[in-house]
Amino acid sequence: MATHLRIHLGKERELYEQPPLVPAAEQARVFAVPDWADAHLARMLAPANRVGFVLQLGYFQISQRFYVATRYHAADVAYVAQQLGLGPADFDPLRYADARYYAHQQLICEQLGIARFEAAATERLYQEAVRLSSQHLKPSTVFDYLVLFLHEHRLELPTYNTLADLITRALLAFEKRLLHRLQQHLQPGEQRLLDRLLAADDPDAREADADRRYPLTFLKRIRQGLRAGEIRERVTHFASLRQLFEQLQPFWQRLRLSDQAVTYYAEYVLRAQAAQLYRRDERRYLYLLSFVVHQYYELGDALVDTLLQTMTSAANQCREQVKETLYQQRTATQQLTNQVTGRGYRHLQALTQIRALVDAPDVPAEQKLARIDALLQRHQVTAAQLSEDHQQLEQLRQATEQQAGEALFHEALAGASLRLQTKLGALVKALVVDEATTRADLWRAVHYYQQHDGHLGAQVPLDFLSLTQRAYVLDAQGRLRTSLYKALLFLEMATAIKSGQLNFTCCYQYRAFEHYLLPAAQWAKQHEALLEQAGLSAWRDFATVQTTLQAQLSKPA
Repeated sequence: MATHLRIHLGKERELYEQPPLVPAAEQARVFAVPDWADAHLARMLAPANRVGFVLQLGYFQISQRFYVATRYHAADVAYVAQQLGLGPADFDPLRYADARYYAHQQLICEQLGIARFEAAATERLYQEAVRLSSQHLKPSTVFDYLVLFLHEHRLELPTYNTLADLITRALLAFEKRLLHRLQQHLQPGEQRLLDRLLAADDPDAREADADRRYPLTFLKRIRQGLRAGEIRERVTHFASLRQLFEQLQPFWQRLRLSDQAVTYYAEYVLRAQAAQLYRRDERRYLYLLSFVVHQYYELGDALVDTLLQTMTSAANQCREQVKETLYQQRTATQQLTNQVTGRGYRHLQALTQIRALVDAPDVPAEQKLARIDALLQRHQVTAAQLSEDHQQLEQLRQATEQQAGEALFHEALAGASLRLQTKLGALVKALVVDEATTRADLWRAVHYYQQHDGHLGAQVPLDFLSLTQRAYVLDAQGRLRTSLYKALLFLEMATAIKSGQLNFTCCYQYRAFEHYLLPAAQWAKQHEALLEQAGLSAWRDFATVQTTLQAQLSKPA
């Protein structure tokens, strides 16, 4: 039976155990003998010891670990032997005696300032493996992090089996502590609630396990699509999960599961069949709890994504509608302008001639009147035409005002409101807004909408709207245009989500930024250890770091 987890496939493991491949062009640099090694090399008499020492030193400088002598690459052996005035046959891995082999490793570590992987380093790495295991990263990812940790802390890298054994022990220890907490905190009511997920619809039916339907199976499904019926189904699904989540939330908080742990265990449930889970021991409660939390957050993300996609599409459609309307108005405006301009030119001609006739001193008044009447008839200037010109000018003025403002967009949005309410009304009521990190004016508007089930009254919050939007959302009598208000609320929610001003507690992706930060109390208590874990101890005092950087920047090139 294997003593540790299978962390990598055979190929990755073999690559770790093999010395690094050194290109021919790099051999001179990698296997160059430093000054401190000359004296030690001169005292070595056996050719195998001399070649082995240089090879160990070169490989270690690249990878920070030592390799079995039988694995040294033949091309590297030949190169080093030639540099030392020897032949490849002079290096026999079996003659590279254990005593010399380990003594050379000790010397190389001392000279390069690398700590050997001994008891203290083993314990230190084990604690780091436990910390990483608590985040429920994949074993292969934990392995890579541990290798990086050893490099950063200048510790010798051990063998693959040593690392695999550490990771296995750390994962088992973490899960053991987690199961102990589960035994302590799991209440009978919570146990029954989770077991109910594995109860078949008809326990007396004589059907194969694969044919029986379980509540858990239905909770696994998250339908996609932006049609109103598909969105309603997701909202109904979310409401069921939210009720279950709220009942189990005290148990989940007592277990103190991280998001990584929740995802890790939930993925097993998503892959397994309900009957397989039922046959497991008490671990099934850990798996089922993680599944409920994970699906609740995943579906919350899906609902917010639906809101964003729907509002983006609606806003784009309204803008396209505005463009089309403006284009049509531009054509009509051009026609009106041509008509008014042509007739205005005729009016101006008539008035100019009338003015000249009135000012003529030698023409009798009766003759002037007759000539003026003839001019008006010739230019076809009538009272009806003048009235028509006035109306056309007023239409032109109104069209110009509409083009200059946002009235068309708001009218288009109001026209789309009923469709948006059908799709998003229940969705907005279902989402759980994070009051502490959401913009206050927007939170009040969303909270009012949710509390009143979408029915708006006289005291509806307006402070989240701009002054321009308020002018459009109230009619001439000061009454609220309900349809436009709801559409603007949905649009403002989508905008605020993108900017981080509207956050939710029912999601993975759309939480507040503060959620991802360490709690202030934990930082105050553990900041030294946390800086050490992150390899940032040298940056502990920013004033000192800043002074050092400024001094370096001030040095002449």
